[in-house]
Amino acid sequence: SLKLFRMYQEVRDVREANSADTDFDCIIETLITDYPDDWLLTIEVLEFARKTGNVELKNMAGSYMTEIIKNYPEYTRLIEQGKDL
Repeated sequence: SLKLFRMYQEVRDVREANSADTDFDCIIETLITDYPDDWLLTIEVLEFARKTGNVELKNMAGSYMTEIIKNYPEYTRLIEQGKDL
């Protein structure tokens, strides 16, 4: 959907600028509500959180990925590999 692609672009732009100038809480909440099986954007948020040392965001994204694995076990391998990058 266009909304999801815009969120991907927003996260990409923020990561490239190395700026925390976006509402990641809102992005995670939107993923939970509207795109419960989209794990890739959550990985990107987690990478940003690690890079910037944002522990709260890292924990939020990590918890959500645990929920995705619980609800969609077929994504476990992909998520684990993505987290290790």
